[in-house]
Amino acid sequence: MKRFALRTIIASGLLLGLATTTTLGCVAPPAKTGEKGPVTGGSFVTMDDVDASMNDKVTGDRYQITYEEDDMWHGAPEGALVTIVEYSDFQCPYCSRLTNSLKQVAEEYPDEVRIVFKHFPLAMHKQAKPASEAVLAAHAQGKGFELHDLVFDNARKLSNEDLIHYAEQVGVPDMAKFKADLEGHTFTAQIDEDMKQGQNFGVGSTPSFFINGRPERGTKSPEQLKTMIEEEKKMVQALLDAGSKQSEVYARIMKAAKSERAAPTWPKNPKGKQKSRPGKPDPSK
Repeated sequence: MKRFALRTIIASGLLLGLATTTTLGCVAPPAKTGEKGPVTGGSFVTMDDVDASMNDKVTGDRYQITYEEDDMWHGAPEGALVTIVEYSDFQCPYCSRLTNSLKQVAEEYPDEVRIVFKHFPLAMHKQAKPASEAVLAAHAQGKGFELHDLVFDNARKLSNEDLIHYAEQVGVPDMAKFKADLEGHTFTAQIDEDMKQGQNFGVGSTPSFFINGRPERGTKSPEQLKTMIEEEKKMVQALLDAGSKQSEVYARIMKAAKSERAAPTWPKNPKGKQKSRPGKPDPSK
């Protein structure tokens, strides 16, 4: 299936090197060695459908963050001026806060903002991946965001029995198929692909998100998001003035964005060993 941008073939990233106001989030511990659904609707233009004639209108540090037409997204149905791709964990309280803020701004900008949900369950949250599997199983039957909302509202109770109960509550039409998908781990590969993509672009904590391909992390208030959205709209206006259709905006931004995120070189201590990686979000702030 077509990707929204080119598939990411890139060097492994570390953390998002970001200068943001508030960086609240869940941080995965260091890794130990050894260890589709219905279309939401609207036009879907990929970067393969546009030329590079407007690349000079796209400013800032941006990356080719892909998503498919049948991935989980909501908001502007006919193309968006601002596309926000979030990487999220259903047991992360900071993700829940960001999700609520994103829902609010999507409602305030119904024809301009699109939200894409990517799954990034951290290993320390044992039920986060089953929750993602359940939400994708519901999404395959047109009830993804309904279950998404209920799961976030009940993040402390996410056993398989709980997830099945929530699916019944939101009205998943074929519960036998839902149970088979959940118990058979039908959507594990899709979750793993989301995680690999995020990691390759430097996602190491949740929530992390990209606004028109520009990296950000941590929970944000609706007011903070609206400030970001208005800044993005100024940049996007240059594309529209140059003749871009609204449905082409994200494709044209992706056309100009970077396909790789190089790993940073960390400072070394006097013995020549690299220091610990800086930049992890501090939930206490």
